[in-house]
Amino acid sequence: EMVGFVGLGGINNHLFDYEDSLQSEDTSPNVANAMMSFMIRGIFSDLRFPYAHFPCSSINGKQLFQIFWKAVYRLERMGFK
Repeated sequence: EMVGFVGLGGINNHLFDYEDSLQSEDTSPNVANAMMSFMIRGIFSDLRFPYAHFPCSSINGKQLFQIFWKAVYRLERMGFK
């Protein structure tokens, strides 16, 4: 007998939805036509580091705002200021 978690949260649900959409013949997956990148660049040093990349087909200001400030928050927690 196996006992374990059934719902593993948001990412698990997204993966299940994606798998279902691939098995359906009616829909085709969205294809990205752009790459959104966040890059760290030092002001007083030669630091240049690509922090994150997100393939996307479109993005609105509300989505960009949330992603940007989450990246800033995580970078500050790692010691970048």
